[in-house]
Amino acid sequence: MAPIWILARMALLVFLVAVGGLPAGAADPTIWVRVTGIAAVKTAGDDDAARRRALADALLTAALTGGAELRGYTAMDRGVITADLAILRPRGRILQHQILGAQRDGAFWKVRIRAKVGPASPLDCGTTRKLVVTAYAPSLHLAPTAPAWSAAFAQALAGRLVDQLDRNPATDLDRVTDRPRPTAGSGVPAGFDYTALTQGVIDQRGGDTAFEVAIDLRASGQTVTMQTELRFTEGTGRVSRRVVANETTVPRLNSVSQFTGRPRAVAEADLARGVESELDALLREQTCRPPEARLEVAGDTITAPVGTRHGLRTGALAVIMDEDKGFGFLDVVALGRDSVTLKPLDPVAHPAALRGIRVEFLDAGL
Repeated sequence: MAPIWILARMALLVFLVAVGGLPAGAADPTIWVRVTGIAAVKTAGDDDAARRRALADALLTAALTGGAELRGYTAMDRGVITADLAILRPRGRILQHQILGAQRDGAFWKVRIRAKVGPASPLDCGTTRKLVVTAYAPSLHLAPTAPAWSAAFAQALAGRLVDQLDRNPATDLDRVTDRPRPTAGSGVPAGFDYTALTQGVIDQRGGDTAFEVAIDLRASGQTVTMQTELRFTEGTGRVSRRVVANETTVPRLNSVSQFTGRPRAVAEADLARGVESELDALLREQTCRPPEARLEVAGDTITAPVGTRHGLRTGALAVIMDEDKGFGFLDVVALGRDSVTLKPLDPVAHPAALRGIRVEFLDAGL
């Protein structure tokens, strides 16, 4: 008889109270903490890496003051425990931090920091991220009953939104294409797709961001309704979207005002109301998030498809964000325009185990 495997899973929340935390009932969920990280210097050439490990230790301790989640996984075979794994993950996020001091004490480095910990918020913008954007063709769905001018209006609005992206100082509009964004479920392999064979494939690079607009315009009687969806898709698969719904009334064709052209302009303004301001808000939210990527591994070399053009700097640390891989940091070994080479600060971490793991980049300041 085949062994019967029983997987037992538990979740335990461990809350740590930080000195100087907010009083009970306070509206602001963030706290400021002061912590010290310590790391041993293993060899003569390990001095700088040890200092960065001490900083990572301080950041981890600060994150844990926002609470922690302990998950246990136990596998049993015929009543005998065959595997037991516990994963501790901080629930707080480092929103801001300042290095108060760093000194070597014998065979150890000590780094003191002051950190703001709490849930991530677009208002806490401590990053210098640059959005490298590929704008794909808009998706336009126009009902047969929609006014004759609505197709041109929807296309023009999509063009205005791309121009707005291009003007924003926090974005680098790298490519604009008249083709939709390729997805895993598109159905036709590139080798059998006529457009892909004749014009090439506009793939999204791992560190870049895709921008799409979807407009759905319908009409019933004299009422025209339009829903506009603005969507950013990261190379890691993370999606951020905003939806704006508007409606307007269009006079009948026998109305005198139809001959002045004003009703169409008014209707277009009604349907587009708030769309550009929502794109601005979504851009602020995107650029306040740290750069993120999925790790790529070749042999013992770990890389990620982000670089200086995405706002990354040599003082950055990569933070592992995968729920099943615990919590850890990677150091920047080499930084290029479009890629970064990394090394785990944990000396026992095996590169192969990190393939495909999602990381966020924190500007550590060292």
